[in-house]
Amino acid sequence: GAIKLKNLQKKPKPGPRAIPTDDAIIKLVDAVRGERYGWCIAAMATFGCRTGEVPSLQLNDDGTASCLTIKTKLSLPEERTCFAYPGEWIERWDLHNVDIPGGVRWLTPQSWDAKRSENWVAAWRQWRCRSVFKAISDELTPGFDLYNLRHRWAMRSIETNINQSLCAQAMGHTLKEHEQTYHRELQGQTLTFAMAKLIETS
Repeated sequence: GAIKLKNLQKKPKPGPRAIPTDDAIIKLVDAVRGERYGWCIAAMATFGCRTGEVPSLQLNDDGTASCLTIKTKLSLPEERTCFAYPGEWIERWDLHNVDIPGGVRWLTPQSWDAKRSENWVAAWRQWRCRSVFKAISDELTPGFDLYNLRHRWAMRSIETNINQSLCAQAMGHTLKEHEQTYHRELQGQTLTFAMAKLIETS
């Protein structure tokens, strides 16, 4: 009947993520920066992009980067600008010295290859599960997933009261999606931290 159909149409509520702290991210990236996908992990943590978008990053000298918004295999990505947060991570991990395994790079929407992108991301995830990265991430951030770096970027921006419309644009989605996705991860201590920051700047 109609009730059963309506229940089937409901989207499942995602479970809580094991979001790493910034201290854990710093320790993790410091430890793996010299490894095969070290630059990619550092870039994702710094700019908050999606895994498949990492090969499109073109850093500027002002802390921003050009990026392609890659959401679906059915349409070409769109260009956007993202920004480093915190900015000092660019120098800490030498992000201007781009190092992407496999020679994978898409600098324009037309240069993007959906199948190659999918294979490249899969190879990155496989490396994460069997390399030295796994032992380090298991110790520092149990339950770690690459996408958690993007989640942490969003939460970091919320905690420090950066304009969320700008952050949503930098992450390549709408403000509504931004709020629905990341605000559910916020905890009471996060709000307390954000309020303290607000008082400091007032």
